[in-house]
Amino acid sequence: MRDHSFDERIAEIENPEHWQKILAYGYQFENLVYVPTKKCGSTYYSELFMGMGWKHTFLADVGPDAVCFGLMMDPFKRHLKGLTEFVHFVMTKLKKYDETLYENTLDGNVVLGLILLNSVMPDSHTIPHSFYLEPYLDSINWIPMDLYNDNEIKNLLMELFKANGHNITLPINDQRDRKSTRLNSSHTDIS
Repeated sequence: MRDHSFDERIAEIENPEHWQKILAYGYQFENLVYVPTKKCGSTYYSELFMGMGWKHTFLADVGPDAVCFGLMMDPFKRHLKGLTEFVHFVMTKLKKYDETLYENTLDGNVVLGLILLNSVMPDSHTIPHSFYLEPYLDSINWIPMDLYNDNEIKNLLMELFKANGHNITLPINDQRDRKSTRLNSSHTDIS
């Protein structure tokens, strides 16, 4: 991974094409395309569909007759989950490489700085979907995952598949191994 200067990083962040090259992809089976979105079950569903033989593709290469679908959650909750993951990732790396520095950052100042930095300079877990998926947003069938449990989402997906000529069964009651933490709607503590 190469280091970026502040100006280089800003130029990348402000360029939607940079993010589209990295994040505007999906997994395709015939005319169906799953569009993964970070912090919205993307690891589980990407692995599930790849395991079923779906192929990685870029959205720019998908034909006009494709039926694209994805999961989305409340943007504020997604952003907070992304920040949480970023801080956890940084702190885990820091503890692995420099125990003394890790202990000195536990007072919160460095962690707060990382949160503020990531709020201004997003990564793939915090950047708004509209920024990198803008050319494709209207062609994606979105399922609001805040409104449904895992089994209901899978049933909705199977209905979408059937309506588009595919009899694909998804595993009901299958537990996501990497199920992300949900934010409690009454407060902002991560539970």
